[in-house]
Amino acid sequence: MKTLIVSLQPPVQVFVGTLNDGDLSIRGVTVTDCATPWPSVPDLLRDPDRGTLIGVTYQVSAQHRHMVQQLARSLSSDVVHYDSESARRGLPPYQHDKGEDIHHLEIIWSPSDQKSFVLAQLSEDVWYFRKQVGSNGQAQRLPLAFGLNDLDDVLSSYRLRLPDAFPFPRLPVSGPLSEEIPRRS
Repeated sequence: MKTLIVSLQPPVQVFVGTLNDGDLSIRGVTVTDCATPWPSVPDLLRDPDRGTLIGVTYQVSAQHRHMVQQLARSLSSDVVHYDSESARRGLPPYQHDKGEDIHHLEIIWSPSDQKSFVLAQLSEDVWYFRKQVGSNGQAQRLPLAFGLNDLDDVLSSYRLRLPDAFPFPRLPVSGPLSEEIPRRS
């Protein structure tokens, strides 16, 4: 199954390929994959005119907003956007969130003039963190990259495709790769 990986630290880069089990390195840094740094599952963002998957969006509950806003400020604004206006823009909230001011964290790897929301509540997302601890003995708390596993299934299930090209160069990923899918940038 293909995986899409987008670096969240500058410079933004994108990888699409098939990974095998084992240690993975992104830009020469051994990483570990983890769940979202706050309890949430992503939905999809698509370009409705092209039928392409352009990103994911996570709802952010009121109790996690401060932490997620700080996280978003520390990541590349080329792909990470904190959206506190989504309720006013008509993005649909989940059933239990009706009446709340809904915030979203968006990761967009293919900018588009048109953007629509697809309810998906995926479990295929991963956040990649530095595996080593820093000189202070603490693990790095900023994610290096975002990943979407089982990409073929996600695209097929929601009748989407990847963009023909990404506006970012190829992300250097090494480790147990079975193949890398070349993408024009």
